[in-house]
Amino acid sequence: KNASGLTFNPETGTLFTVINRPAELAELSQDGRLLRRIPLTGASDVEGITHVEGDRFILVDEGRHRLSWVTITPQTTQLDLDAAPVLTLDLGAFENLGLEGISWDQRHKELVIVQEMLPIRVLVVAGLDEAARGPGQGVTIREWQPDNWAGHFVADLSSVTVDDPTGNMLLLSHMSSVLVEYAPDGTPLGLLSLWAGSHGLTRSVPQAEGVAIGPERQIFIVSEPNLFYRFDLPAFDPTVTVSQP
Repeated sequence: KNASGLTFNPETGTLFTVINRPAELAELSQDGRLLRRIPLTGASDVEGITHVEGDRFILVDEGRHRLSWVTITPQTTQLDLDAAPVLTLDLGAFENLGLEGISWDQRHKELVIVQEMLPIRVLVVAGLDEAARGPGQGVTIREWQPDNWAGHFVADLSSVTVDDPTGNMLLLSHMSSVLVEYAPDGTPLGLLSLWAGSHGLTRSVPQAEGVAIGPERQIFIVSEPNLFYRFDLPAFDPTVTVSQP
Protein backbone atom coordinates (compact mmCIF):
# COMPACT_ATOMS: atom_id res chain seq x y z
CA LYS A 1 0.00 0.00 0.00
CA ASN A 2 3.02 2.30 -0.07
CA ALA A 3 5.29 1.13 -2.89
CA SER A 4 8.19 3.48 -3.50
CA GLY A 5 11.63 2.83 -5.07
CA LEU A 6 12.32 0.06 -7.57
CA THR A 7 15.36 -1.86 -8.80
CA PHE A 8 16.00 -4.81 -11.13
CA ASN A 9 18.31 -7.65 -10.13
CA PRO A 10 19.70 -9.22 -13.32
CA GLU A 11 21.01 -12.22 -11.38
CA THR A 12 17.55 -13.30 -10.20
CA GLY A 13 15.54 -11.70 -13.01
CA THR A 14 13.24 -10.09 -10.45
CA LEU A 15 12.42 -6.62 -9.15
CA PHE A 16 12.60 -5.27 -5.61
CA THR A 17 10.56 -2.37 -4.25
CA VAL A 18 10.50 -0.71 -0.84
CA ILE A 19 7.43 0.01 1.27
CA ASN A 20 7.68 2.52 4.08
CA ARG A 21 4.46 1.89 6.03
CA PRO A 22 4.91 -0.78 7.24
CA ALA A 23 8.65 -0.87 6.53
CA GLU A 24 9.39 -3.82 4.27
CA LEU A 25 10.73 -4.93 0.90
CA ALA A 26 8.75 -6.73 -1.76
CA GLU A 27 10.16 -8.94 -4.51
CA LEU A 28 8.19 -8.88 -7.76
CA SER A 29 8.22 -10.82 -11.01
CA GLN A 30 8.62 -8.94 -14.30
CA ASP A 31 4.86 -9.11 -14.81
CA GLY A 32 4.18 -7.61 -11.40
CA ARG A 33 3.36 -10.72 -9.36
CA LEU A 34 4.20 -10.46 -5.67
CA LEU A 35 6.78 -13.14 -4.87
CA ARG A 36 7.61 -12.38 -1.23
CA ARG A 37 7.70 -9.65 1.40
CA ILE A 38 10.66 -8.99 3.71
CA PRO A 39 9.97 -6.98 6.89
CA LEU A 40 12.45 -4.21 7.82
CA THR A 41 13.38 -3.12 11.32
CA GLY A 42 15.47 -0.07 12.20
CA ALA A 43 13.89 1.94 9.37
CA SER A 44 12.31 5.39 9.52
CA ASP A 45 11.19 6.26 5.97
CA VAL A 46 12.82 4.02 3.36
CA GLU A 47 12.24 5.53 -0.09
CA GLY A 48 14.75 3.92 -2.45
CA ILE A 49 16.57 0.70 -3.26
CA THR A 50 19.22 -0.23 -5.80
CA HIS A 51 20.93 -3.49 -6.69
CA VAL A 52 24.74 -3.31 -6.60
CA GLU A 53 25.97 -6.81 -7.45
CA GLY A 54 25.35 -10.38 -6.38
CA ASP A 55 23.09 -10.28 -3.35
CA ARG A 56 24.15 -6.77 -2.29
CA PHE A 57 21.74 -3.83 -2.28
CA ILE A 58 21.72 -0.26 -0.97
CA LEU A 59 18.65 1.26 0.68
CA VAL A 60 18.07 4.97 1.25
CA ASP A 61 16.20 6.09 4.36
CA GLU A 62 14.87 9.60 3.82
CA GLY A 63 13.86 10.01 7.44
CA ARG A 64 17.36 9.28 8.76
CA HIS A 65 19.33 10.67 5.78
CA ARG A 66 21.29 7.45 5.57
CA LEU A 67 22.35 4.73 3.17
CA SER A 68 22.29 1.09 4.32
CA TRP A 69 24.12 -1.82 2.70
CA VAL A 70 22.08 -5.03 2.94
CA THR A 71 22.32 -8.61 1.71
CA ILE A 72 19.22 -10.19 0.22
CA THR A 73 19.35 -13.90 -0.63
CA PRO A 74 16.54 -16.32 -1.50
CA GLN A 75 16.63 -17.35 2.17
CA THR A 76 16.29 -13.81 3.59
CA THR A 77 13.10 -13.46 5.66
CA GLN A 78 13.79 -10.16 7.48
CA LEU A 79 16.35 -7.35 7.62
CA ASP A 80 17.57 -5.19 10.50
CA LEU A 81 18.95 -1.90 9.22
CA ASP A 82 20.46 -1.10 12.63
CA ALA A 83 22.80 -4.05 12.09
CA ALA A 84 23.77 -3.07 8.53
CA PRO A 85 26.73 -0.90 7.46
CA VAL A 86 25.44 2.67 7.08
CA LEU A 87 26.59 6.04 5.84
CA THR A 88 24.78 9.25 6.81
CA LEU A 89 24.43 12.00 4.21
CA ASP A 90 22.82 15.04 5.82
CA LEU A 91 22.34 17.42 2.90
CA GLY A 92 20.34 19.99 4.84
CA ALA A 93 17.09 19.00 3.14
CA PHE A 94 13.68 19.62 4.63
CA GLU A 95 12.03 16.65 6.34
CA ASN A 96 10.29 14.41 3.78
CA LEU A 97 11.88 16.36 0.89
CA GLY A 98 15.29 14.73 1.06
CA LEU A 99 16.91 11.61 -0.41
CA GLU A 100 14.16 10.18 -2.56
CA GLY A 101 15.66 7.77 -5.10
CA ILE A 102 18.93 5.96 -5.79
CA SER A 103 20.61 3.98 -8.55
CA TRP A 104 23.97 2.23 -8.69
CA ASP A 105 26.10 3.14 -11.73
CA GLN A 106 27.89 -0.10 -12.59
CA ARG A 107 30.22 1.56 -15.07
CA HIS A 108 31.73 4.01 -12.62
CA LYS A 109 30.96 2.25 -9.32
CA GLU A 110 29.11 5.34 -8.13
CA LEU A 111 25.75 5.95 -6.53
CA VAL A 112 23.29 8.40 -8.08
CA ILE A 113 20.88 9.99 -5.61
CA VAL A 114 17.98 12.36 -6.30
CA GLN A 115 16.69 14.95 -3.85
CA GLU A 116 12.95 15.37 -4.23
CA MET A 117 12.69 19.18 -4.14
CA LEU A 118 13.70 22.40 -2.39
CA PRO A 119 16.00 22.09 -4.21
CA ILE A 120 15.68 19.47 -6.92
CA ARG A 121 19.13 17.90 -7.19
CA VAL A 122 20.88 14.91 -8.75
CA LEU A 123 23.96 13.93 -6.74
CA VAL A 124 26.70 11.47 -7.68
CA VAL A 125 28.50 9.86 -4.74
CA ALA A 126 31.84 8.10 -5.24
CA GLY A 127 33.96 6.06 -2.84
CA LEU A 128 31.00 4.40 -1.14
CA ASP A 129 32.20 0.80 -1.24
CA GLU A 130 35.36 1.76 0.61
CA ALA A 131 33.42 3.93 3.07
CA ALA A 132 31.01 1.12 3.91
CA ARG A 133 33.95 -1.04 4.97
CA GLY A 134 35.93 1.62 6.80
CA PRO A 135 35.72 4.95 8.61
CA GLY A 136 33.93 6.78 5.78
CA GLN A 137 37.01 8.47 4.34
CA GLY A 138 37.32 9.29 0.65
CA VAL A 139 33.64 9.84 -0.13
CA THR A 140 33.08 12.56 -2.72
CA ILE A 141 29.80 14.14 -3.79
CA ARG A 142 29.21 16.15 -6.95
CA GLU A 143 26.06 17.53 -8.50
CA TRP A 144 24.99 16.33 -11.95
CA GLN A 145 23.08 18.80 -14.08
CA PRO A 146 21.36 18.62 -17.47
CA ASP A 147 23.00 20.29 -20.44
CA ASN A 148 22.24 24.01 -20.96
CA TRP A 149 21.26 24.28 -17.33
CA ALA A 150 18.10 26.25 -16.70
CA GLY A 151 16.78 24.07 -13.88
CA HIS A 152 15.02 20.74 -14.24
CA PHE A 153 11.83 21.11 -16.23
CA VAL A 154 9.93 18.93 -13.75
CA ALA A 155 8.26 19.84 -10.46
CA ASP A 156 10.01 17.16 -8.41
CA LEU A 157 12.19 14.05 -8.63
CA SER A 158 10.84 10.79 -7.22
CA SER A 159 13.24 8.17 -8.59
CA VAL A 160 16.26 7.58 -10.82
CA THR A 161 17.80 4.68 -12.68
CA VAL A 162 21.05 4.50 -14.64
CA ASP A 163 20.97 2.41 -17.82
CA ASP A 164 24.18 0.40 -17.56
CA PRO A 165 24.66 -0.42 -21.29
CA THR A 166 24.44 3.25 -22.34
CA GLY A 167 25.20 5.17 -19.16
CA ASN A 168 22.02 7.18 -19.76
CA MET A 169 20.11 8.52 -16.77
CA LEU A 170 16.34 8.23 -16.41
CA LEU A 171 14.69 10.64 -14.00
CA LEU A 172 11.13 10.14 -12.77
CA SER A 173 8.78 12.89 -11.60
CA HIS A 174 5.48 12.00 -9.99
CA MET A 175 4.21 15.60 -9.84
CA SER A 176 4.91 16.17 -13.54
CA SER A 177 3.99 12.58 -14.49
CA VAL A 178 6.92 12.06 -16.84
CA LEU A 179 10.05 9.93 -17.15
CA VAL A 180 12.90 11.84 -18.81
CA GLU A 181 16.02 10.26 -20.34
CA TYR A 182 19.38 12.06 -20.48
CA ALA A 183 22.71 11.14 -22.02
CA PRO A 184 25.68 11.03 -19.58
CA ASP A 185 26.68 14.55 -20.65
CA GLY A 186 23.24 15.88 -19.72
CA THR A 187 21.75 16.05 -23.21
CA PRO A 188 17.98 15.34 -23.02
CA LEU A 189 17.09 12.38 -25.26
CA GLY A 190 13.39 11.77 -24.77
CA LEU A 191 10.51 11.39 -22.40
CA LEU A 192 7.75 8.98 -21.48
CA SER A 193 4.49 10.69 -20.58
CA LEU A 194 2.51 8.99 -17.81
CA TRP A 195 -0.79 10.65 -18.66
CA ALA A 196 -3.93 8.84 -19.79
CA GLY A 197 -3.93 8.34 -23.56
CA SER A 198 -0.14 8.07 -23.80
CA HIS A 199 1.80 4.83 -24.39
CA GLY A 200 -1.19 2.54 -23.86
CA LEU A 201 -2.34 4.12 -20.59
CA THR A 202 -6.11 4.28 -20.13
CA ARG A 203 -5.63 6.14 -16.82
CA SER A 204 -2.86 8.45 -15.68
CA VAL A 205 -0.25 7.04 -13.32
CA PRO A 206 -1.33 8.62 -10.01
CA GLN A 207 1.97 8.88 -8.10
CA ALA A 208 4.98 7.35 -9.84
CA GLU A 209 7.62 6.60 -7.19
CA GLY A 210 10.06 4.04 -8.63
CA VAL A 211 11.59 3.13 -11.99
CA ALA A 212 13.81 0.31 -13.26
CA ILE A 213 14.99 -1.05 -16.61
CA GLY A 214 14.58 -4.73 -17.54
CA PRO A 215 16.76 -7.09 -19.60
CA GLU A 216 14.71 -6.57 -22.78
CA ARG A 217 14.71 -2.77 -22.38
CA GLN A 218 11.37 -2.78 -20.56
CA ILE A 219 10.58 0.18 -18.36
CA PHE A 220 9.07 -0.80 -15.01
CA ILE A 221 7.35 1.79 -12.81
CA VAL A 222 5.67 1.49 -9.42
CA SER A 223 3.15 4.02 -8.20
CA GLU A 224 1.70 4.58 -4.77
CA PRO A 225 -0.28 3.02 -3.35
CA ASN A 226 0.19 -0.39 -5.03
CA LEU A 227 0.28 -0.07 -8.83
CA PHE A 228 2.79 -1.72 -11.19
CA TYR A 229 3.38 -0.71 -14.82
CA ARG A 230 5.46 -2.31 -17.55
CA PHE A 231 6.27 -0.47 -20.79
CA ASP A 232 7.79 -2.61 -23.53
CA LEU A 233 10.28 -1.16 -25.98
CA PRO A 234 7.87 0.02 -28.73
CA ALA A 235 6.10 2.20 -26.14
CA PHE A 236 9.28 4.05 -25.15
CA ASP A 237 10.66 6.08 -28.05
CA PRO A 238 14.13 7.52 -27.27
CA THR A 239 14.00 9.60 -30.48
CA VAL A 240 11.34 11.92 -29.06
CA THR A 241 13.03 15.26 -28.54
CA VAL A 242 12.58 17.55 -25.58
CA SER A 243 12.21 21.25 -26.25
CA GLN A 244 14.42 23.49 -24.15
CA PRO A 245 12.96 26.71 -22.70
